[in-house]
Amino acid sequence: MSQEKERMRSFFIGGEDFMKQWRYIGVLFVCLLAMPAMAGGIYKCVGANGKTSFSQEPCPDSSITGNTPAHQLWRTLRGMAKEGKVFGANLEGSIESIQQCQAATEAYRARLDALKKEARAVALKHPHIYKAHEQLYDCAQCRFSAIAFCEKADTQLNEAMGAL
Repeated sequence: MSQEKERMRSFFIGGEDFMKQWRYIGVLFVCLLAMPAMAGGIYKCVGANGKTSFSQEPCPDSSITGNTPAHQLWRTLRGMAKEGKVFGANLEGSIESIQQCQAATEAYRARLDALKKEARAVALKHPHIYKAHEQLYDCAQCRFSAIAFCEKADTQLNEAMGAL
């Protein structure tokens, strides 16, 4: 028998190569099962009493206590993300509702423009804060789907918690 036929025979019937292949398949299977567990983040939170805790849930906003420009910008953007969710949630079909939303989003975008310089200043050390700032521009729209961009900004801010 040729070596190729022997290798194929050992794969289907058994043998050393067969066991190695199944071992690799088993390891791959375990890794694939573990991926969803690794998808969630681990957040390091510092409580009001100074105790450090770890959680799979984002830390409460009150745990970000620093006073650096990045901390201040983080708190401002977190508030703006919450505020942005209201635009789509309060939108009705009336012309007045749409006009009020458009006026509110113009003011919201002007506040984001004013924060652009600060966001760029922290971008290298805190890229998630910068990304959240950019997501908030899409959050400030008069449509129901804009809430998804607010959620993305929240996710970026949650990611930034670990570096603050």
